[in-house]
Amino acid sequence: LSFGHLGGYPGVPFQILEVPRSQSISTVYLKVDSKLARIGPLGNPRVAQRSDVVASLVRDDAAGAFVVSVLFLIGLSGVVLYAFHRNVKTYLYLALFSVSAGFYFFARLRSRPLFEIDPVLSGALGLLGLYATPYFFIGFYREIFSQRFVKALEKMQWAAAIFSLIATFGSFFSPTGPLDFLFPFYALAVPV
Repeated sequence: LSFGHLGGYPGVPFQILEVPRSQSISTVYLKVDSKLARIGPLGNPRVAQRSDVVASLVRDDAAGAFVVSVLFLIGLSGVVLYAFHRNVKTYLYLALFSVSAGFYFFARLRSRPLFEIDPVLSGALGLLGLYATPYFFIGFYREIFSQRFVKALEKMQWAAAIFSLIATFGSFFSPTGPLDFLFPFYALAVPV
């Protein structure tokens, strides 16, 4: 039984395959080709009506979608506060930290293709948001809590900025984009 061919599959977390309705048992064969190392189905395939699959994805992502919406709301609030109080950088750092973390958590939602946003773009923005988060967090921490260790925090913030820039520009020349910089990010961020 052959019912179609998917070309140019961009690495979406899930793909809904419309199988022809039949009273008999059908077998579905998937042939997956890619030059990348990580390919193929992840987890158990779900066999159900399209609406049931979509409802299940939305229900499973409800907590994550709530976190994303709260982060973007905090980011928007921080931008508004910074617009009225330009001398308080804390609001700006909080807003940018929240938005960059929001991009990362949005990219991790399994239901994000339902928003019809390019999955490769949203995945790249999520990783770049993750890479930028330490810069904004250190700036926020430095503005609020730190009277000591100012020089060390400044150096850490500069290092985070340099890494974010290298990851951003290096992504254009890398075969898998910002994903290539994930291990160096963990190696640098975890000890900090």
